[in-house]
Amino acid sequence: MSHHPFVRAVSSRRRKPQPTLMLYQAREYPIDYRDARDAFELEFLTTALVLHNGNVAHTARAIGMARRNLQLKINRYEIDIETIREGVEVTSIRLR
Repeated sequence: MSHHPFVRAVSSRRRKPQPTLMLYQAREYPIDYRDARDAFELEFLTTALVLHNGNVAHTARAIGMARRNLQLKINRYEIDIETIREGVEVTSIRLR
């Protein structure tokens, strides 16, 4: 066995991974996939912009998106970038 604490002996007999079955309580979702995706994207982008004080170039670089694409999404979701730059709390930003 190795002297490194994160290395451990592995059995010569490899086990096949067993499928994991996750059971969730059935429930109705009030929104469809596109609405859910848009809601996530709006929250994600707004949070990222707040973390970077409304700096679009820094935000785009941090999330791995082209600056132009981020600008298009800011316009699409009508994110008030000036409010973000003024340092207003996330909860007070108008989200549609």
